[in-house]
Amino acid sequence: MLAVLTREGDAAFSSGFATIINAMVVLQGNNSLSIGAEVGIGIGVTFVWAALNALRIDQQGWLNNLAAVFQIGSTISIVIVLLVVAPTRATAHEVFTSTYNSTGFPFAYVCLIGILSTLFSFSGYEAGAHLSEETRHAGRAVPLRASMVHISPNARWSTNGITIAGGNGQGSETNQFNHPWGLYVDDNQTVYVADTYNHRILEWKSGATNGTVIAGGNEQENEAHQLNYPQDVIIDKESDSLIISDHSNKRVVRWLRRNDTRGETIISNISCIVRRYKIGNTRGTVVAGGNGQGCRLDQLSHPFYVFVDQDHSLYVSEYGNHRVMKWEKGAKQGIVVAGGQGEGNSLTQLAYPKGVVVDQLGTVYVADDVNHRIMRWPKGATQGSVIIGGNGEGAQSNQLNEPVGLSFDRYGNLYVVENGNHRVQKFNIEQTQFR
Repeated sequence: MLAVLTREGDAAFSSGFATIINAMVVLQGNNSLSIGAEVGIGIGVTFVWAALNALRIDQQGWLNNLAAVFQIGSTISIVIVLLVVAPTRATAHEVFTSTYNSTGFPFAYVCLIGILSTLFSFSGYEAGAHLSEETRHAGRAVPLRASMVHISPNARWSTNGITIAGGNGQGSETNQFNHPWGLYVDDNQTVYVADTYNHRILEWKSGATNGTVIAGGNEQENEAHQLNYPQDVIIDKESDSLIISDHSNKRVVRWLRRNDTRGETIISNISCIVRRYKIGNTRGTVVAGGNGQGCRLDQLSHPFYVFVDQDHSLYVSEYGNHRVMKWEKGAKQGIVVAGGQGEGNSLTQLAYPKGVVVDQLGTVYVADDVNHRIMRWPKGATQGSVIIGGNGEGAQSNQLNEPVGLSFDRYGNLYVVENGNHRVQKFNIEQTQFR
């Protein structure tokens, strides 16, 4: 999995900063600023933005709070000055019916611009704040599949899932899957699925009965318009593109969502070592393993899925060691956070784990493949609990068949892709457990 970083707070800060400048202009008492003042403000704003862009992403979490201070402070200042030091008082009739236009433009044009400016002023902070709110902590590596919601440590989900994609048998039609693996759920509850044996990525909009092929689907090969057993997919919001793990081609592909028919290889010649790749860097840095196959804490055995949390810690599910390991940034060895007691079906064991997700509390959610269940391991726990499945292999709504990938939506609902049942099930969270 690749983490997509987003600047946090810029939109909210922009609106707040604009508002306080506007307040300063209003309170200085003239109808217009001097040329020197206008140039000074322009230079000042340029330097402020240069300083913001020089900050690392993880240093920008305070911008939302500063934006709120700007908004509230400037509004209060204007109100106080108008009430306390205004030389004259006007009636409500004068305020709302009297106009003064010194712009030289037609009255209707001035009114239109005034309305638009007012709407921007009132909506700017709210829109900016919510934009940053949706990506809160994104600057410290977004938990891409864990949504940005907080999930209670005691949260419960419906025991019966709802099939929202596939479930029509194994096949290659757009309402079918052929051994699907990874999935990603976006903010609109659109599901993106790596339809592995069909060598394609399918997009399923919320409520749809059929998916749409948005990448691959042109037989298995290594050309730019083809995929070869893709096993995972995420969305890079910044470039509006899919990031695809093209397994048998040993590469990672970027595929634009805007009706693109070809992908771009951004990482090639992948081996069974976990590396961190910076944008534009094709070599990468080893961040987990690299000491040969084995069961020591500095080794990996068949690593399958990875997850990067908000602190840049890396979680790796190991198919061969039946465990999930946490590798903190810069660590030379990992920490067992789930399983590690050999293959088995007790609450202390896993059997060939696949997909892994970690929430903001450090709780690990893992697809326990051969045990046909989803398990939750709280931070520091020595055993997990079954939250989905665990009722034997099967195709009933309360059963799973080789769960491989999992993802949360923004509301805390859990989505599970089943390799054996060729479907994606949605398990709704109980609302009393959501916050």
